[in-house]
Amino acid sequence: MSNIVIKTSPNDNVAIVATPSGLKRGSIVLGSTVLVENIPMGHKVALQTLEMGDEVRRYGQVIGYATRTIEKGSWINEGNISLPEPPKLEDIKYVTPPDPNGGVSSLSLPVGLEEAFFMGYRNADGSV
Repeated sequence: MSNIVIKTSPNDNVAIVATPSGLKRGSIVLGSTVLVENIPMGHKVALQTLEMGDEVRRYGQVIGYATRTIEKGSWINEGNISLPEPPKLEDIKYVTPPDPNGGVSSLSLPVGLEEAFFMGYRNADGSV
């Protein structure tokens, strides 16, 4: 079986090991990255050397920061990265489509979900 890894964006500096048995030290992935340790399936491998504080990018997004130097080909896990701070809820913009009548807008359900239901309580103002 070949050495299968998944790199989801050109800007990623990690890839996910997708080989069912994981990959062994010395395996070569994406042509030039030699694993320096065994990495289990579903875990990340560094595609470049990361210095302490460097961004760890997956899906083209920052998913963490290196807490120490991580050599190219190393296993990236919770022991060598820290997670970014999540945004405050009040800073997240919630956008609904504009209502052409100037009232409160409502979201339409995708086709096939007209009969979907919510197991909860509706407030007097109609919100849930």
